[in-house]
Amino acid sequence: MPLGSVSSEIYSLSYRDFSLVIGGPFCQLLRRVGLGRSTLPNIRRRAAIFAVITWIPLLALSQAQGVAFGKQVQIPLLSDFAIYGRFLICVPLLILAEAFIDSALNRGVSNFVNSGLIREAEMSDFESAIERTARLRDSALPDLILFVLACAPVFLFFEQTEWSSGTTYTWRSTAPDSFTWAGWWFALVSTPIARFIMYRWIWRFLLWSALLLKLSRVNLHLMPTHPDHLGGLGFLPGLQERFGILFTALGAVLAGQIANDIVYEGERLAASEGLTFTFVVIAVLIVLSPLLVFTPKLYRLKRAGLVDYGRLVHEHMQQFDRKWVRDRREGERLLGNPDFSSQADMGVDYSVVREMRIVPVNKMVILQVAVLAALPMIPLVLIFTPIEKVVHTILKMLL
Repeated sequence: MPLGSVSSEIYSLSYRDFSLVIGGPFCQLLRRVGLGRSTLPNIRRRAAIFAVITWIPLLALSQAQGVAFGKQVQIPLLSDFAIYGRFLICVPLLILAEAFIDSALNRGVSNFVNSGLIREAEMSDFESAIERTARLRDSALPDLILFVLACAPVFLFFEQTEWSSGTTYTWRSTAPDSFTWAGWWFALVSTPIARFIMYRWIWRFLLWSALLLKLSRVNLHLMPTHPDHLGGLGFLPGLQERFGILFTALGAVLAGQIANDIVYEGERLAASEGLTFTFVVIAVLIVLSPLLVFTPKLYRLKRAGLVDYGRLVHEHMQQFDRKWVRDRREGERLLGNPDFSSQADMGVDYSVVREMRIVPVNKMVILQVAVLAALPMIPLVLIFTPIEKVVHTILKMLL
């Protein structure tokens, strides 16, 4: 640790163990039933089990009533693209995202200390922010509220929820106000589970955003000449883009619904371009907007840096001018003189300050989040776009 002091070690256990995933009553429940561990949750087994709970009963019950495939209904279960996207892609991916996101956030929180951004004088504020976030994560009330919200639509909005299939008869409903066994399981078990998992990620994202806000108010040891052009916060965009995988999961549900509209409603793929574009834009805005809490601090840092380094460069140039232009002794050696190297270094430092960004987002991060959000749409383009058009577009891009 750069702090190099004994007193700072008393904080090390807390920030190094930071997690958005491990903690809370739901996590404890998973441990009791063998689906979680005290350190890294057993996500692969849990993803498989939740996929089985939400999907296999639908298949078994649909098969029992003859609506899993065939022509008894307009959309049998095995031909419903939206269900594949929701329970075989979205739900497992939201669970697998815990390891993908949480490990990166743990390293990021530790990096605030390891990189020297948090000095010993600010350690108490830093630890306080971490502890408040952990207490909220471990609270039983949020999980209870999320569970109620996940189940409430079933009882409050009977006609407006997924219970009703509208005028199109599917594996869920073979007649008006008549639901299949699979339809009941879908509404009472599968959908609340999917909602609860999604709502928990919304809560975690809010917790992380609140933690970033708290950290932005800590007196961070930022350097305007840091080569990452963010004062030392250059690691944050890479952490934040990890949340893009959540929109990959949600995009799978959207892609499945679009596929249903194309196959069963006669919609054209081009008609969904606006919806897809809006979804990608919203994903980028939601994922990256929490980083804007550091913009005021970076703005003040850059403004002060331009003043301080501008004055320093000016003083150095005045001294250089007096020594080497006005008062230079005849025959004095110029080549290899350290004064010239110092002059160049000062100019480089000032240029770094001038190029410093006040918004901790760059084009590459925006592109990566956009790609993650749009990823589930690629199969739609490949399946529902004529092959000659796809080849022509690819060749056009390459050439």
